[in-house]
Amino acid sequence: LAEGQWSEYPRCTDDAIASGCLEAQAGAVERAFERIAGHPEASCLLFGGGAGLLENHLRCPHRRVENLVLQGLCVLAVESC
Repeated sequence: LAEGQWSEYPRCTDDAIASGCLEAQAGAVERAFERIAGHPEASCLLFGGGAGLLENHLRCPHRRVENLVLQGLCVLAVESC
């Protein structure tokens, strides 16, 4: 529930909580990407409400996609006809 902002060197509790959560998420994505990075079709897609915050902190190749779930449903709908 912290309403802080990311900071490289946070100076208050809310900023430290927000920064720590964002760094943990970025680290988890980067670690997962490392496991698939050797695959020629490996891709890191960001979507959802927090994608905008996370994309500026990732060190792995990535691409932001809007409405990914709806795009997937559309593909399924077209393929089922």
